[in-house]
Amino acid sequence: MSIPNSNPGHWIRCQICWQVTAVVFVSIILIESIVLFPSYFSRKQDIILEYERRGSDASAAVLDTLDYYAEDTIARLWGLQQALPDVLSRVYGDKLKSFNLYSDQGDPLYAYHAQFTDSPNRHGPDVIQYEWVLNAGSQTYLLNVTVNAEIISTSLIEFILQALGVALLVAVCVTLITMSVIRMKVLLPILRLREQLDLASETLTHPEDIVIEVSDHNELGAVQSSFRHLLIKQFELLYQLQAKEAELQFLNDSIDSRVQERTLQFETANIALQRSLEDLNQAHRDIESLATFPEENRNPVLRIDQNGVLLYANPASEWFVSVLNARVDERLPSRWCTFLSKVMANGRSRKMVIQALKRYFKLLLVPVPRKGYINIYAEDITREKSNAARARKLAFYDPVTGLPNRVMFFDELRRVAQRSVVQSSQHSIVVFDLDDFGVINETFGQLTGDRVLRTVAERVKSVLKDLSKGEETVVNVMFARVGADEFALLLRNTALAKAHQYSAKIFANLSRPFTLHEQQMALTAPAGIATFDGEALRNSEATIQSESGMDSCFRHAQIAMRMAAEQGKGATVCFEKDLGELYQRRNTLASQLKRAIEVAELRVYYQPKVDAVSGQIIGAEALVRWPHPVYGFVPPDEFISIAEENELIHPLGTWVMEQAVMQTTKWQMTVNEKMRIAVNLSPQQFRDSALVERIKNLLELTGINPATIELELTESMLMTSGASTIDALTRLKALGLKLAIDDFGTGYSSLAYLSRFPVDTLKIDRSFVMHLQDSAEDQSICRAVIQLAKSLGLETVAEGVELEAQLQWLAANGCDLIQGYYYSPPLPAQEFLELIHRNADLMNTALSVSRKSGI
Repeated sequence: MSIPNSNPGHWIRCQICWQVTAVVFVSIILIESIVLFPSYFSRKQDIILEYERRGSDASAAVLDTLDYYAEDTIARLWGLQQALPDVLSRVYGDKLKSFNLYSDQGDPLYAYHAQFTDSPNRHGPDVIQYEWVLNAGSQTYLLNVTVNAEIISTSLIEFILQALGVALLVAVCVTLITMSVIRMKVLLPILRLREQLDLASETLTHPEDIVIEVSDHNELGAVQSSFRHLLIKQFELLYQLQAKEAELQFLNDSIDSRVQERTLQFETANIALQRSLEDLNQAHRDIESLATFPEENRNPVLRIDQNGVLLYANPASEWFVSVLNARVDERLPSRWCTFLSKVMANGRSRKMVIQALKRYFKLLLVPVPRKGYINIYAEDITREKSNAARARKLAFYDPVTGLPNRVMFFDELRRVAQRSVVQSSQHSIVVFDLDDFGVINETFGQLTGDRVLRTVAERVKSVLKDLSKGEETVVNVMFARVGADEFALLLRNTALAKAHQYSAKIFANLSRPFTLHEQQMALTAPAGIATFDGEALRNSEATIQSESGMDSCFRHAQIAMRMAAEQGKGATVCFEKDLGELYQRRNTLASQLKRAIEVAELRVYYQPKVDAVSGQIIGAEALVRWPHPVYGFVPPDEFISIAEENELIHPLGTWVMEQAVMQTTKWQMTVNEKMRIAVNLSPQQFRDSALVERIKNLLELTGINPATIELELTESMLMTSGASTIDALTRLKALGLKLAIDDFGTGYSSLAYLSRFPVDTLKIDRSFVMHLQDSAEDQSICRAVIQLAKSLGLETVAEGVELEAQLQWLAANGCDLIQGYYYSPPLPAQEFLELIHRNADLMNTALSVSRKSGI
């Protein structure tokens, strides 16, 4: 977080600073003006006296000179008349207006100017008059001088300007000092506080990131400290609220499930009501048809007496009568006679549906006891039956696989749960989905995806059929497709151990390789198992009423399935109580991850890649970390899978790549211009059509050398890639980037795709390195991968190196680069930079020793 310590813009825009500065400045000017006001008059008087002294001294000097040189009074007076204008002009300049010389008796002796004032000692507004007595020997003279007042004004203006300049300089200095103090002691703390308030109002991040350090123990420091405690309390309440929101979301999901259940019940009741209305309408139609003359009725009409003899059949009954193997005036077959006699004895009308030669008829039998016969009205409903069967199939069966769908599965699950409460029986639910099905569907198209789904259905049904033939009979199994690639098994009267055993056999058969578009593929499915019994449902009656116990059991199986997906492909997890808490944690993290990406709460760490022979750090792999303020460091596998499930992997991957590339650009400019960086790309990122253009813009923005960037792709992604993937790889390669296959050897490695894709590096998975020092099998695999890479001109990187023995074996067998905790765990950018400097110093020391040794 940047605090504007040295930004002058904040100072210039600070209204408080300007207000305080203006007050200080004006105050200083006013004080200086008050001090200057009496000085003005004092200075004016001093100037007047100064000019008077100078004029008197100059005149006296003239007389002294004349006394020395002139012999008589007339000569002295004549000399005085000649010298005074010049001397006084030198003293007063062009401001001298006139002067008059008088004898001691007041007789005028000489006039320099014609004007004269009646008040020789008065200072008018335009002139200043001086008068002094001059003694020359025994002779005394009176000299009156008139000077323009501007001579005083000019000197006063100079004095005022100097005084004002000094006052202004003092004001500016004091103002600047005041502004600096205000900036340090008031402005910066206020700006810090404001920035934290803005951050707290817009984003949510670590409390320690936005807590202000209290630098001064004054009122502002107290405000900052109070704000710090307020923020900490705010974040505690916030995360508690988010946890409650996640819990509320969980309850909302339960309520939604309950609403769906009730909606389905209402729909079922509505269908039943509609059927009853249809039956009632049909009855009305039947009654109306009775009034129609039988010969004109398009439906079969028959009359049979109490002995079973067919008395009458209208023309429309010909096919129906032949099916009954009867003729008019002849007795019906015995089974019909027995049945009709019971209807006659009962005396009530009866409805029934019969099937004859793949045709369905609805019969209305109306006995007329007093006349001794029964009227039978028949209606062909074959088409209605066919349409109803087709509608039921569409409503309750999946059109792609032919399996029961979600509606039928939950219908049966509810019936089983209700029976189990009475019978105290135990049942199991197995829920699984397909790994990477979305990749298959997007890469090869929906038709291929449907083919994969049918393959799954056939393989599971074949296992269930084999199990039913064996000694361990699976009774009453429902297998349904309940989602896009999600399937469920309802194992009635099956305990958890048996359910786990059956699941193992199902998934073993499911994982057998098959050919898809000339490629060998294998399906894996994470599975979750949950059980329920009548006793548990009875004990949790409140839970059943609030969120449906059977739906809850299915949700438990789904939670276990998601946890299995976290453990890896093909894993199976049985639901336990702790999984519910983990699921709640997962929901909480999912709700907070988007915000964490937006406010950069995540961190990018860097794990060094080291030359296996020299030990020099040549690059790093960028790894994202999430230091959660409540849960601590969240494992990357956990929150990355959450990002993929919630469509956050694109902004997350983009942010990580931007951070890694910009940081590497700095290192290249300051440390090592050849520093390399590797960034992981998920399959979802790679399916983004804008990925290549986004990376191209990033390269242009930073100006980094593309050859120093390596994109790591998973082997499974390349195995399921199509033409679009190859095109994207080709375009990335054209930008100058390096491509690496991560976790090589863990999937169905094939030389075919190595030759098809422009890869540069193979990364040996850590599972082969973990026991490398004492496993001959792992050594054979690693040696084969290294030799394969060398034959194809590819670089090899070994992941997960933690022991010196592993390092020595890999270096001896030609592995190029090493990555693992033996050298360093993933580090923040600053610590990684320090590691680079230490490594460089070590390399320089080793080089120096080698030179001194002559190596």
